[in-house]
Amino acid sequence: MGRLIATFGAAICCCISLSAAGDQSRGIYKAPPNLVKKAQHSVAAKMRDPSSAQFRNVMAKGISSDPKKWSICGEVNGKNGFGGYAGFTRFAYDESLNDSWIEAGDAPDPMVRTLCGN
Repeated sequence: MGRLIATFGAAICCCISLSAAGDQSRGIYKAPPNLVKKAQHSVAAKMRDPSSAQFRNVMAKGISSDPKKWSICGEVNGKNGFGGYAGFTRFAYDESLNDSWIEAGDAPDPMVRTLCGN
């Protein structure tokens, strides 16, 4: 029984190590302006008031230096239904999927976490 617990514990540690390594393997790159514009347009289109979108901390992240494997990550702020700004929240855009994701409030979005890290 003790050996089974030790083996299970080692497997858990291994999984945690691999998970952490996966987060660290995404490099940060200078995003080309045309790719940033596509990402911002895609993200803004999903907001209540697209013309109010404000972006900050925008960067490219990827598993290699090949721009085709990059995602655009950053933070976006926009107006809510009352006309006030809701506060910055994280977003991700993947050109190969031609889609974007925005975290809602305190709820982390799985795609944002996958593409941009924790």
